[in-house]
Amino acid sequence: MTVGDLVRFKDVSSFADRGHGSFPQLNGSTGLIVSHDVDSNGAASVLVLMNGTLGKWHPSYFKEVINASR
Repeated sequence: MTVGDLVRFKDVSSFADRGHGSFPQLNGSTGLIVSHDVDSNGAASVLVLMNGTLGKWHPSYFKEVINASR
């Protein structure tokens, strides 16, 4: 996953596999990767434009790349 990729959101938060995760309303939403970052503690994040807003997420929420920018 790189900047410019179109990705699909999947709620992988706690209990998502049981149907009541933290972000069920976002399941299936598509987003555009704007930036990718790793903080000083080694935690990865991506800045994603999704549903008209920018949000910072862990990359595990975007395992499906719809249209790679490469």
